[in-house]
Amino acid sequence: MRGTADPATDATSKSLIPHSRTSIVYDPPVPQKSSLKDQAEIQRSLIQQQIEVRRGIIRDQEAAICRLKVQLNNLASTCILPAELLIHIFSLSAPDQSSGLKNYDKVQKPLPWPAILSHVCQCWRNVCLQTPSLWASITDSLLGRWPAMFLERSMSTPLCIDITLMSHPLTTINLILANMHRIRLMFIYSPTPRGLVGFMDELSSPAPLLQLAVFHSGDLGSSGVKADTILFDGCAPQLRSLQLLNGHPFFLKNVPPFSTITNFNSEHVLSVPEVLQFLRQNPGLECLWMVDPSVFNWDTPGPIPPESSTSPILMPQLHSMFVHGLSAARAVTLLGHVHMPQLDTLSVGLHIPMVSAEGATTGGGTADVLFDIPS
Repeated sequence: MRGTADPATDATSKSLIPHSRTSIVYDPPVPQKSSLKDQAEIQRSLIQQQIEVRRGIIRDQEAAICRLKVQLNNLASTCILPAELLIHIFSLSAPDQSSGLKNYDKVQKPLPWPAILSHVCQCWRNVCLQTPSLWASITDSLLGRWPAMFLERSMSTPLCIDITLMSHPLTTINLILANMHRIRLMFIYSPTPRGLVGFMDELSSPAPLLQLAVFHSGDLGSSGVKADTILFDGCAPQLRSLQLLNGHPFFLKNVPPFSTITNFNSEHVLSVPEVLQFLRQNPGLECLWMVDPSVFNWDTPGPIPPESSTSPILMPQLHSMFVHGLSAARAVTLLGHVHMPQLDTLSVGLHIPMVSAEGATTGGGTADVLFDIPS
């Protein structure tokens, strides 16, 4: 009958199936989506994000505080003043930065006063940075990067240079020489005549704005030899005053006549013949101040200029003359060589040597005589 299994056949088929040992199989564990380490990293990342969010909030708050402080400063009495008035106040409060007595001690210099003012508040800083005239003075108080910064911030403003050569590196000196076209006032001091002569040899560029030039030398060392450089290339159309203090006649070598000079000061530099030569070249002089270099040379005074057979030098505008350290003979010779129709002030300091009983010169003194010139 269909569908009925044959027991014998079924038994036979079962006997043909090989016998196998029954074994227990364990399924591997299903891997978790994140381990404990991954969970810690996620937690750390979330916390870091929260920290950054709060830092951003802090930065925003600090910026808001700064803006509020600026608004508060703008309401201060020193900030509501017009910029023009602030500039005037700053100019009046500027300390005297003239070189004056030189101090070579390597001490830490304070910040320049324009920089100090610019650090008070944003308003003052803007006023300082927008006022080139506050940065137009280069003095010995400026060290390091400050001279270059002052030259940059002063833009095209006329400069005042008042320096000691040994106090500044060559880079600063070269920067000053490169800005000769901007210099209005120049005060140069060197402890040695050689250093000053070397600097004057570099003054070969025109000085179109220069009104006052002062060259002051110390007593140390020899003067050296001046080269063939023509001072300011012969071009200083506004030069009014030239002062040579305590140096050597080399200072005037290759100094061309400047028709605009009205004031000439020579202290311990030029003797009477050299002063007379300068007067011939500069007939427009109005004031002459001279200290004879031989005033301290007790033994061998310089030669007296011979009496000239030519007419005296005409100085039509010379109204003031101060000559000191001259012997009586030199004073007479100088005055005899110059015709000064407009002279109204004459001061002569006569050098009077002192002679011992043995006839040796032991020193001397100076007697100042102020002459009353009748009008």
